[in-house]
Amino acid sequence: MGFINKKVRKGTHIGISSKDGSASKISRLIRAVTLGIASTLFFGFGATIGAPAQAEQVDCRSRRAQDAILFLEQRIEFRPPFVFCLEMLPGYSEVLSLVVDRRDILMSDDHLVVAECDRDCRDVDIAIYDSRGRFIAEDTTPDTFAAVRLNNLYVGAVLNVVVIMYNCQASYCGVVVGTMPVQ
Repeated sequence: MGFINKKVRKGTHIGISSKDGSASKISRLIRAVTLGIASTLFFGFGATIGAPAQAEQVDCRSRRAQDAILFLEQRIEFRPPFVFCLEMLPGYSEVLSLVVDRRDILMSDDHLVVAECDRDCRDVDIAIYDSRGRFIAEDTTPDTFAAVRLNNLYVGAVLNVVVIMYNCQASYCGVVVGTMPVQ
């Protein structure tokens, strides 16, 4: 499953910094960010190294990305074959797109999308939408790890993953997002 760096808006601010609202309120806010996909010009690939303006793709060899990858490997005892590395300010989100290919389906029809953040992060969440902006699933638990299981995938499916950085104790935090087959 390949990540394609398609963004709704670079570093879209979702306007909330804590989770004192209900899950449905959070879902509505995430949906509002994601629905802009249909009318927004998508950008192509592009890695930027250095401190982010709000949220951006970074080289996975950066210290923050390596911290997040290590924490993810320790948690799930496996390194996902596909990873996407970000650095984000708290209260901002980033939209990544997945395209399911034949190799993915040969591994399994079911996949797990996971996100983990670095040592300065206290809460990261993910929400998954289809190519038309329809909500599929989310993980909004207040912790440094998020996972969503996707069942019955098919070749050509396009899924938009909204990554939300809620709480970061530094000027910005590193986040790694990956996918893996589920047997």
